[in-house]
Amino acid sequence: MQHASYLEKVIPKSPGNSVEGMVWAGERLFSVGLTGELVEWDLLYLKPRRKQFVTGNAIWCVDINSTGTELVVGTEEGYINIFDIDGDQMQYKQLFDKQEGRVLCCKFDSTGEFLVTGSLGAIRIWDVKSGHALHKMSITRADKKKE
Repeated sequence: MQHASYLEKVIPKSPGNSVEGMVWAGERLFSVGLTGELVEWDLLYLKPRRKQFVTGNAIWCVDINSTGTELVVGTEEGYINIFDIDGDQMQYKQLFDKQEGRVLCCKFDSTGEFLVTGSLGAIRIWDVKSGHALHKMSITRADKKKE
């Protein structure tokens, strides 16, 4: 029973706020949502510690690299934002080339050198240093009139 999950704390929901994704970076908790804000939570007081608006409005996805030093978010307008979270900071670092359509999911590879994103109709592999897409795989739909 010593490794069983249990509820320790509950962060109350703010009115008009959605949570589309959450990630841990060591002892730090981050969330993203349709308000377009990246939020780091103060786990002692159960309230936002830092907030940062991103380029591209609503945020659909978030991930942390394997070293816990960079955080990526994907947005409604097709932007991918990278933040430096090394140490005790949350600093905007880089904006990737804009893509068509919203970024629905994102995941760093194990080295942190590449990022894979998914959107309606496409999967892309990105070079994190340059912010450019290296590969794009288009996906067709059986019914082209439906998302």
